[in-house]
Amino acid sequence: MKNIDEIKENIRNKNFDKQDKILLYNVIDKIKESYENNVIVFTNFLNLNELSLIKENILKYTNNIQIYGGYDNFDRNVLIICPDEKINYIEQNINDNISTIKFIYDKYINTKISHRDILGTILSLGINRNLIGNIYVKDECAYVIVKKDITEYIIKNINKVKNTKVRLEKLSINEKIDIIDDGIEDNILVNSFRLDNILSVYLKTSRSIANEYINQGKIFINWQQQFKTDKIVKIDDVISIKGKGRIVIKEIKGITKKGKNILNIIKYE
Repeated sequence: MKNIDEIKENIRNKNFDKQDKILLYNVIDKIKESYENNVIVFTNFLNLNELSLIKENILKYTNNIQIYGGYDNFDRNVLIICPDEKINYIEQNINDNISTIKFIYDKYINTKISHRDILGTILSLGINRNLIGNIYVKDECAYVIVKKDITEYIIKNINKVKNTKVRLEKLSINEKIDIIDDGIEDNILVNSFRLDNILSVYLKTSRSIANEYINQGKIFINWQQQFKTDKIVKIDDVISIKGKGRIVIKEIKGITKKGKNILNIIKYE
């Protein structure tokens, strides 16, 4: 790994705002804690913006950090900082640090419960957002991934979401979330594989508005923030659009008579 003091110096010399520098320095402190004490260390949950910032400025210098959100393609993740000799203990440490709570709805539910409803209920307990990971909502229940030390507090203090009675239980170590791939397959016609072109077609908007999304930091490719409007998108890339879901580029199906590329995508809204 690159010298920690060098990484700090690089960050110090860049034009980050105060909060970004605090975030990066906190991660560096956790790396230092892990190496000096030979222990596995976890961060709190990070959003896409934070993770992208850390990837660009820290993760490229080390192979001793794993990203974990519970399941593949989840948007909120923790970093697991692990010395080489502790690599076989990561799974046990995950169980000691991360929990999944199942929200089971009243069987007579007559209203739809959303991600926002569940998050709002948890936050109303005074819990910090960075202790809460991904929320996966189904028709009959929801799953919430959290830091383990707040699990019992949430379970004891929530019995209702949006006027609907709920029962909460902690999943056992061996239980897995029943994730259903709810992506919708679609084909779109694009002139090129530039990011701004694909976004404008997918969002059914102008190229200039697509560029605004990119310039405002709302676009991520493979969970890394992307500011290049002319970035060439590749097969299997995941494009996340803040507030608009995400799409996965699956294959090029052919070319139309007018020369447009037929791009097969899976969209998650």
